[in-house]
Amino acid sequence: MEASHIQGGKAKGKGKGETFAAIASKAALKPVGVEPPHRQTKITDSFWPAQSNAKPAKPPPPPTRPSLVLALTHHTLSTTLKAKAAILAPALVEVCNIALASDPIHTNVWVSAAKWTPTGNLVVFTGPRVSCDALFATSHLLTSAVSQALLDNPIISSRLNVKWGKVLINSIPTSVVEGHLHMHSPSTCWQVLIDNNPSLCNLKVCQLPSWVHRPSLFTPGSSSSLVLTFEDPDGTTAPSLIHACNMYAFGAQCRVKVWKQLPPSPAKCVVTKLAKDLHGVQSEASA
Repeated sequence: MEASHIQGGKAKGKGKGETFAAIASKAALKPVGVEPPHRQTKITDSFWPAQSNAKPAKPPPPPTRPSLVLALTHHTLSTTLKAKAAILAPALVEVCNIALASDPIHTNVWVSAAKWTPTGNLVVFTGPRVSCDALFATSHLLTSAVSQALLDNPIISSRLNVKWGKVLINSIPTSVVEGHLHMHSPSTCWQVLIDNNPSLCNLKVCQLPSWVHRPSLFTPGSSSSLVLTFEDPDGTTAPSLIHACNMYAFGAQCRVKVWKQLPPSPAKCVVTKLAKDLHGVQSEASA
């Protein structure tokens, strides 16, 4: 240490008459890391506990109300219940409730809403605290009431609106060979599937398996895919079939995959729009 900082063994600027030994002893008694009172920052004044980034759990969705699907017994793509009715679905709610109120057995059942589906069927939603069995027991009243509200009194069928599941079954032999250009029919495909895959026997099939591609495009020795549609109320049947991965049909091992709805082609969108516009013009003319 330079002599200019020491005079007679005393430290300059550290208090009059204090030696280096006294200063060192005071420093040893001072707690390590503690600042003087005038330098301490008031951290607690602006301290807030850190908020968790975890999102709160979403509440479970409310249970779906039972509903009934009303459709024409014999319908095509151009002739549906919606085309026959040509009225708004909410207008049929009052018709249904009048029929239910007139029957003393089913006075505890009423309808809250109704809507048209893209395929032209009418879905009728029951009121609160009405079970599926109670709603289905009134199906004859609802079909009769809706039929009488229409001009030509068509025959209407009904079924409970149960969630459907779909899977895609790939690599199904089409049976198209030279000189025989007919593919396996949907009923034949279903029979072969349940014969070779016993787990399918318990499925409540909504419609028979259908080919994804147009049969006119099939070539001799080709394979294609089938769409299998079935009731899946709790949404567990389709994942279990996909998890199993394989099915067997017509001597081939077939792969089960997730069904993905393809968007409609631009040409089909134009045809659909023209059909809707024509239907609107006809409705205005009849009114």
